[in-house]
Amino acid sequence: MNADLDDLRVGCIRVCLWALLSMGAGNAAAQGGAPRACELLTASDVQAVLGAGYSKMEPQMGSEMCAYRKPPSAMVVIMVTPAADGAARTLQGRRAMFKSKITPAPAVGAEAFFATGSKGTALHFGKGKWVAQLEASVASDDPKLLQQLAQKMLLHN
Repeated sequence: MNADLDDLRVGCIRVCLWALLSMGAGNAAAQGGAPRACELLTASDVQAVLGAGYSKMEPQMGSEMCAYRKPPSAMVVIMVTPAADGAARTLQGRRAMFKSKITPAPAVGAEAFFATGSKGTALHFGKGKWVAQLEASVASDDPKLLQQLAQKMLLHN
């Protein structure tokens, strides 16, 4: 197997595990605690920022997760979960988990941040009573692309 496909699978597995751990929160999302991920970030939004060729992956894992793929290996994944204490407070808690591996992302909110790990960078942000984690495996590692996608999401809600 090629390295790009392996990286894509590892990224998908990581997001799926995170989704399973958040399943309790996901059930609340389906009941109105957070907007549906695919409604916040549409295929048109992804294509407007990253270019043509992205399509929604099926099946999706409930309303809290959405993924778009452009063959052979480019992918965008978004997880949206309720934030009972509000987005700002929830993001502060997430910041504490990542400690020194964060970079502020004020273009999408005062508490928004990039978290960098061994498999890439995720943008954490939110609004009102929901928070999101946005990841992309694309040719460009430009964090501004993640911010542009997040800004489109914030406009939908």
